[in-house]
Amino acid sequence: MIPNLRGAALLPADLEKLAKCGISAELATAALLRRVDSRDGAEMIGRNGNADCSGILFPYTWPGEDHVRDYRLRRDRPDLDPKADGSFKERDKYLSAPGRGNMLYFHPGTDARWLDDASVPILITEGEKKALALWGLSWHGVSKAAEHPRWLSIGLSGVWNWRGTVGKAPGPDGSRRDVKGVIPDVNRITWKGRKVTIVFDKNALNNNSVQAARHSLTSELRKRGAEVFWFTWPIDTPAGVNGVDDLVGVWGEEKVFDSLLKGARPFKPVDAARKAPLVVLPAPESMENILENDSICAPELMVDGFLPKNSLVLLGGRPKDGKSWLACQLALAMVTGEPLAGWLNVREPGRVHLWALEDQKVLTKDKMQKILAGRRPDGLRNLQVFDELSQPILQGGDAIINGVLKQHPADLIILDSLFKLTGGSAQRNSDISQKDYDVIDRVRKIAIENNCAAVIVMHTKKGARGGNPIENIIGTSGTSAAADAVAELKRTSAREGKLTIVGRMVQQEDYELAWHCGQPENGTEQWGWTIESAGDDASMGETMLEVRAYLEAQGACKPASIASALHKSFGSVWQALLRLQDRGKAVRGKDKKWELRRAA
Repeated sequence: MIPNLRGAALLPADLEKLAKCGISAELATAALLRRVDSRDGAEMIGRNGNADCSGILFPYTWPGEDHVRDYRLRRDRPDLDPKADGSFKERDKYLSAPGRGNMLYFHPGTDARWLDDASVPILITEGEKKALALWGLSWHGVSKAAEHPRWLSIGLSGVWNWRGTVGKAPGPDGSRRDVKGVIPDVNRITWKGRKVTIVFDKNALNNNSVQAARHSLTSELRKRGAEVFWFTWPIDTPAGVNGVDDLVGVWGEEKVFDSLLKGARPFKPVDAARKAPLVVLPAPESMENILENDSICAPELMVDGFLPKNSLVLLGGRPKDGKSWLACQLALAMVTGEPLAGWLNVREPGRVHLWALEDQKVLTKDKMQKILAGRRPDGLRNLQVFDELSQPILQGGDAIINGVLKQHPADLIILDSLFKLTGGSAQRNSDISQKDYDVIDRVRKIAIENNCAAVIVMHTKKGARGGNPIENIIGTSGTSAAADAVAELKRTSAREGKLTIVGRMVQQEDYELAWHCGQPENGTEQWGWTIESAGDDASMGETMLEVRAYLEAQGACKPASIASALHKSFGSVWQALLRLQDRGKAVRGKDKKWELRRAA
């Protein structure tokens, strides 16, 4: 009898849910699981506020002792955080009282003698429910006369929670500091000569933190003389199953019991001299499951034709072509909901971080004031500006941006520019360097981790002309996989430009741009880029661009003179002039000379 047991008996609905996880009503009762309402639950775990703390209590007991050491609460209705695919992830599903140290979880029926009996194997898993499911399986096929189950089940409240605060010590400044190490519960078990199988969740196949925790725990147990095994998840594990308790609910005890026996693989240490890196094996999934999984889908667009959710876009162009202006316009469009460049619709306004590492706050403010032309639209408070990143991305800058996003979440981060993110190191060749690619890839991972999109502003490679934006921005080194889309901005004349967008998640498109540098428009000065046309109307061949640029610089000329200067055939120049005339960009004079049409 446990004298300090709290809570009430489980409800029929509780027992029904637990049964789907391999925990029978008999097992739940023997494990002393209890139900609490929100008020009692909050009191027991020391929580204040409006959070719903109703749920199931898991009492922590030590084998051979007759009192509850502590409780963990599994909430009925935990808080929700949005995910990239539009669904939600539960947060703080399990809660403990603040300040309590980490402990090992045992079924209350565990015999203290088994802790010292190295002939009894141990299975270690993450979570109380999984530990109970393993406890139930440990008696599968065992006669009532048996002295012990097939194995001893131990639960961790987290994959790293076999470690924790183990004491206090004075720091260099004399202050008292926490001392981290292996928790005392681990020292109360005999490990030498014992077979120990680590049964972590399926995400151990592709989660670096879980992989690292399993390696670290394995190393600690082997130091104590244990023979460590890892449970290998069956290749036919159903989609949506992550823990062993879920697997029991889907497959039943018999099949899971057989899988536990067959799936335990001895850990084989790698020769230290080889210094082999940690290998994270990919988790396979059948195409049938993929096709039936509605959460696997292409991301929605944040800005039509330009920016998908949770993506990374490279915005490139030559120096002084107006990339930072377009970046400022994108930031304003996202927080106000106004169309980007007066054309591309914003599906849903959101929060933006603008890292103005090139322009700093002074030039950024000047651009914003000119673009806004005295307006103060709603949403400006959702645009946060940063003008300094103290470390390059690969030397700690990623942690800085991650920390900022954790403290101030955003839907879009704009980083201006790649040169600053790399630490300002010059490239040795015209193509994107491996370092640049690593920086771009690191930013993409930051965006995925924080459920936001990222835009990196960068220069086109030296010698870039017209053609493929991927080649102009990234080069031919085959490293374009780091970006989801590439946008190239090219100024074609003093007041005109072209924006070409291509990528995996957006349809390739050309946009004809107009540059405004203070011209009066409806009584106010207009600054920045506007899109004038798209598609075929905006598609302009390279010869046409060169002819227009020549006329911009030289004034009225005859076709033969243009062809000679540009080293083009007379026919190609003539066709380019006719297309410019059709678009209202050029006119032919009576002297047979061509010139650009001047704005009225």
